[in-house]
Amino acid sequence: MYRDDAVLIVGAGPVGLTLANDLARRGVPYKIVDSKAGPTEDSKGLAINISSQYGLQLAGLGRSIGREGQSISRLNLHWQGKRYSSINFSWLPFDIQSLITQPQSVTENELLEQLQLAGKGAVAWGEEVVHIEEQENSVLATLKRLDGETYTESYKYLVGCDGKRSLTREHIQPDFSGVDYDMFFVLGDYELSLPYDNNEVQYYIYPDTFFILIPIGQDLWRIVVKYDGELPESKVSSSEISSILQTYLNPEIVLAEPKWISRAPFYNRVASSIQSNRVFIAGDAAHLFSPIGGTGMNTGIQDALNLGWKLAFVHHQMAPESCLNSYNEERQPAIKQAADLSDLSTQLITRTITEHSIIDQLAPEQGNRKIQSRILPYLHSGLAQKIQLANSSDEHDAEPDIGKLSPRVFALLDEGKIDYLQKNSYWCFINLELLHGHEEHLNHFLFELEEDMHIGRVQLVPYCFKSAVQSKSNALVSFPHIEIEKMSCSDDELSLVELVRPDGLTQLLSNQLDAKQVRHLVFGSELFNHPSAVQENDYEVLY
Repeated sequence: MYRDDAVLIVGAGPVGLTLANDLARRGVPYKIVDSKAGPTEDSKGLAINISSQYGLQLAGLGRSIGREGQSISRLNLHWQGKRYSSINFSWLPFDIQSLITQPQSVTENELLEQLQLAGKGAVAWGEEVVHIEEQENSVLATLKRLDGETYTESYKYLVGCDGKRSLTREHIQPDFSGVDYDMFFVLGDYELSLPYDNNEVQYYIYPDTFFILIPIGQDLWRIVVKYDGELPESKVSSSEISSILQTYLNPEIVLAEPKWISRAPFYNRVASSIQSNRVFIAGDAAHLFSPIGGTGMNTGIQDALNLGWKLAFVHHQMAPESCLNSYNEERQPAIKQAADLSDLSTQLITRTITEHSIIDQLAPEQGNRKIQSRILPYLHSGLAQKIQLANSSDEHDAEPDIGKLSPRVFALLDEGKIDYLQKNSYWCFINLELLHGHEEHLNHFLFELEEDMHIGRVQLVPYCFKSAVQSKSNALVSFPHIEIEKMSCSDDELSLVELVRPDGLTQLLSNQLDAKQVRHLVFGSELFNHPSAVQENDYEVLY
């Protein structure tokens, strides 16, 4: 049913469908449209990194996305035919220790399935947005159906997830300049028996070319090869892939008919603005990356997760509309950061750059073991990205973990206990073990935050290690649907208080039970200070 307070999502690719699922879980009305007649059959984007896997769980999707995909635990780099280095995700101290690869069509169908299970509205296929007009309190969208009929509806907000030829981006009119590399790639999916582990990606780099072998299923491989020059207008052929493999890998390789094949250019473009009042862009509409590193789709998923909870806070009158401005403020620099990393990776693998500290760090030398075993897996998992939060001070931003995904949230997700976290609230984790029995401090902290908890924007989550559960069995605080939880961190890595946003990013780490800090970060900022109706609380204090 049409509602003028709904969010119109334009584009039912992975990014638009992620946002739709997130809004459905958070109780925000939406409509999602796509100009295509139905779901894509293309393979296109493959990799779902570890950061996106956790983010999709926070969107209420559990591990349903990528459940039958190919697990990738290692990336192997070969220089002129010889193995040079590798990145092993099994070193990561989390339950999820692998990327997932699967055709984009599979990812989209899984997201569609979850949207249908939520019962919140199917995609309106064959409906194209042809005109956007912003008004003071709404957005007018003119849509055209496949039969040519047009109609206009009013929405509260519009989010363009409509790809690289985005009409929504044209409405915002940002600068979208960037780099078009003088090269292109040919990529195809083939059934092929190769002498490699199905859980490992192979990068083969030569002075004049490179190719990548990516497992996406049992004996099913995505093969990517690079050519110099402009994108040809002729029909793509498997010979463009087989000739490279026969020259550099095995002269006897014969490719069967591809499951899917395409050509595409290399580019690096970032929109200078991704928002215009009530209109937003996300995914390829906001950024176009080189495929090296698999950052494109994952960055788009992070766009959707950043915006979804803010739309929910505004819809439920828990924050003013001005908080939506933080989407552009936070995501645009993060996108630029991802683009720079993608550009560097592309220049390194194409040998445009032949000298860089990263090359030295990848060298198979004893002094690089810590970097290769600890740092590089973290960087390539997506978990290392640090967002400069809109309503955080410079002092807090200087903390290395502020603006990153919280390991305490990982711990709950790893044990399938996302239901313990209220959907539309900040989470304030309190380490009962570090509290050392100072009950009066906790009581004062609770008293200071009582009003805020009543309006539903802060949920206290007490926890300690299981080894200490018995000694803390008389803990002063208990919460329905919350139990004392074991966290996957060592004692010296823990803070007494951690404030986490609904998208899983850490906003505050402190060793003081300081309610004023929490109040300022959630309520004292101009972004989030908003009167709200008092709601019934769901905690109790035991004396």
